[in-house]
Amino acid sequence: MRTLIRTLIALLAAALLGMAAFAAPALARPVANPSPSASPTSAPSATSKPLTFGIGPAAPVPRDHYVDGRPYISALSAAGGVVRDDVALLNDSRTPVTLTVYPADAVQNGSSNFQLSLKNQKLTAAGSWFTLRGRRSLVVTVPGSHAGSGNRNVPGRVLVPIEGRIPFNATPGDHAAAIMAELDAKAKNGVGANVTLQQRLGVAVYVHLAGQLHSGLQVSNLKAHWNEPGSAGGTSRYTVTYTVTNVGNVRLNASTLINTSRWFLHPVQSYPGELTNIFPGSRIDVSETLPGVFGFGPWHITASAFATPVDASVTVPTKSASQTASLWPVPWILIAIVVAVFVLLLAIWWGWRRWRKYRKAHPVVKGTRSAKQKPAKKDAPKRKGGNA
Repeated sequence: MRTLIRTLIALLAAALLGMAAFAAPALARPVANPSPSASPTSAPSATSKPLTFGIGPAAPVPRDHYVDGRPYISALSAAGGVVRDDVALLNDSRTPVTLTVYPADAVQNGSSNFQLSLKNQKLTAAGSWFTLRGRRSLVVTVPGSHAGSGNRNVPGRVLVPIEGRIPFNATPGDHAAAIMAELDAKAKNGVGANVTLQQRLGVAVYVHLAGQLHSGLQVSNLKAHWNEPGSAGGTSRYTVTYTVTNVGNVRLNASTLINTSRWFLHPVQSYPGELTNIFPGSRIDVSETLPGVFGFGPWHITASAFATPVDASVTVPTKSASQTASLWPVPWILIAIVVAVFVLLLAIWWGWRRWRKYRKAHPVVKGTRSAKQKPAKKDAPKRKGGNA
């Protein structure tokens, strides 16, 4: 009985040691955050035909060049100023294509990628500053491609000038817009019905206005979740979400850190990766999930963001931003196992005590003689006389 109790205690100790091993500090590997596309695009539907047109920056370039190689249009100005540039529309198919060209607002709403306004949507931001040949939108027919030297396909090309008139009340700092090219294409949906698909491509326009500059980040909406009831070892998936907002007026890159201090355990630190090209007023949602984190007791979570200007020539002081939250994870499965083992040991101990009490009440005395004892053997009488 004592050997059985010792064995169970050893098993319980091994389980507790394993629990302590799972409580080691966790460090997440940095994961690169996908950077925003230099030219905002709208992907066509899976049922549409492949794109055969394009758009790109094209300041005056030689005739044997299609675009000038810039990934986006960048301009420096001031409130009340005027910026001018050119975009080239390209057609890689043999037949002419008719495109609608128009400016669009570019907004980052939850991710580093831009969300672009639609053709008939009212413009309220930097997209409203731009016109194309003096018009808000323009319908352009791009000629088809032709065979060049060496049987090389030469795309059709139309150059479109753009002009941006900056309002006098425009705020200093960085602003984003886009010049879009849209094709209304006929296609069939999944059930074979005729539909009109809008295929869009765009080139980003970044405008930096002179004036008083300042940088700033804000961390908000911090939430943490530990997936209860956890595993038998007391570990589970741990997820932290929060929002980083650019509250300054210059473009920023931001590195982030999540630090989780735990009761009697090592802290958990995670680096979700760098957030790139965050425009003023834009917000980026961040989510980080760590597997196999031991959870017990009160946690204190701090999400921090550290900013640097995208443009190295912008010299403005930057400050970090952070927000804190609390969480109390409970590993119910591990607790149930520990309680079950404790109850089992208690039951064994109680049974052992009962057995000891019974043995004391009914002792077994060793070495006593029974009531009926066998008579002792008598020695045989000695024979007298010699041998006959």
